[in-house]
Amino acid sequence: MKRLLRFEFRQNSYILLENEKTVFSINAGDLKFNALQFYKGVYSEKGISTNIEIENRVDDSDKTGKYVFVWLLEIVQAISEALPEENSDSEDITPSEKNSEESLPSKIIPLFEFAACAGDGFFNDDTIPHIDYSTDVIEADYAVTIAGHSMEPTIQDGAVALVKKVDCLEHNEIGIFIVDGSIMCKRYVKKGREVLLCPDNQSGEYSSIKASSVNSCILQGKVLGV
Repeated sequence: MKRLLRFEFRQNSYILLENEKTVFSINAGDLKFNALQFYKGVYSEKGISTNIEIENRVDDSDKTGKYVFVWLLEIVQAISEALPEENSDSEDITPSEKNSEESLPSKIIPLFEFAACAGDGFFNDDTIPHIDYSTDVIEADYAVTIAGHSMEPTIQDGAVALVKKVDCLEHNEIGIFIVDGSIMCKRYVKKGREVLLCPDNQSGEYSSIKASSVNSCILQGKVLGV
C-alpha cells in the first residue's frame, strides 16, 4: 500500500510528516542529512511499505526547499526500486539488516546548486551553500545540480551530476569548469593543439568555447555520471 508523506517547512526546518507525525527533519541552517535518522524515521517500523509518495507543501519561492524536496524524492524512489516489496515479506531478515545491505547510502558528499557555484573553486569553499547527498559511487567527491540544457540529452536540466576531483581530463570526457568566473558543465575535446569545451546539445543554440580564447579556465572535476 502506498504511503503518503508531506514535505513542509516549519520552525527553520524542512520536515517529512506521516499521519501528522514528524518522521524526519533537516535543519535549514546547516542542511545536514543524517542517513540513520532518516532510515529510523521513515523505514524502521516492521512491515512498513517502501512505496512512498511525497507531497510538496513548501512555497515555490523557496529555492532551497525545492532542491531538498527533489533530493528526498530521489532517495525514496531509489529505495522503492531497490526494495519493491514491503519489509514484512522477509520474516527472517530484520528491516535494519536488509536496509543496511541494500539501501543505506555508502557515502555522503556535498551537493552544490549549479547557479551558486561561481568563483575560483567552489568545492573548497565552506561558504558556498550545499546539502548532504547520499551516493553509492565511492569515487564521487561532490555533486552538482545542473542548470541548463547545453549537455542534453546526456545530462538533463536539473540532473544531479556526480563529480570526482581530478587535475586533468582525457579527450571526450565531461567536466565541471569555471570559465572567467562562470560555472559550466562541458565536454572536453582536443583538436590538434586546441582544447574545446563543447556542449552535447546539437540544436545550434549552444557554442563550443576555445580554451585559448578565455582569460581563465579552471577544471573543477570529472563528471562520473548522473
